[in-house]
Amino acid sequence: MHKKSDSQIDETVEYYRLSYLKEGDIWQDNDEFDSGPASDFFINSLPKNSLVLEQGCGTGHGFVLRGALAGHSVEGFDISLKAIEICATRLTEKKVDPSLFNLWVQDIRDFVYPAEHYNGIVDFYTLQHFPKPLQKDIIKKVYNSLKPQGLFLFGLHTTDKFSESDPKISIAENGRVTLHHSETEVRHFYPWDVHPLESFLESVGFRIVLTYRGTENGFCEIVCQKPGKVKDVGTVG
Repeated sequence: MHKKSDSQIDETVEYYRLSYLKEGDIWQDNDEFDSGPASDFFINSLPKNSLVLEQGCGTGHGFVLRGALAGHSVEGFDISLKAIEICATRLTEKKVDPSLFNLWVQDIRDFVYPAEHYNGIVDFYTLQHFPKPLQKDIIKKVYNSLKPQGLFLFGLHTTDKFSESDPKISIAENGRVTLHHSETEVRHFYPWDVHPLESFLESVGFRIVLTYRGTENGFCEIVCQKPGKVKDVGTVG
């Protein structure tokens, strides 16, 4: 178990926990699952019958549903039991073979990453809620948990997303962004600028394959690869 509680992390966890309890599938107004240049490239580059983990999978909107429908074995965890229940229901409704998915409730801070185990790992807008030192530590664990040639899909909001002119937003000296939904409901973000993030990923050992920037909407989605003996996937851009 993680030894030290972080009040900002706990507040964000509580926001999502309550959101799922109150609203159910909070992504229900979006498409059935996420698509876009980075997501499309990631799934199209995976070897057949890959094993892929999505950390902070929510209701499966990010990757789990799409990956399972493509025939991959998917694992996913989330801090919210309600989100996991919804995700499992969606997979069952789509008649996905139960042997293709494994879902469980998990705090990412406590997850033990198995060495060189996954063909792909997805983090879609989860790590951004954790302080930078913890983000860096988990990214290193992700790298070690990927097989050679394994792919990491990382989506997050960048510093372009947040402006102090927005009355709902406050920015601390350490770069922590707090979004005030109400007096009692807040979310905290620790956003990156794109180039420093790419540099850090490369310092860990990753090769950047694709960087997709939604500049106007302040987000970034990166596909990077752990080097290996088999031919690497092609670089885009």
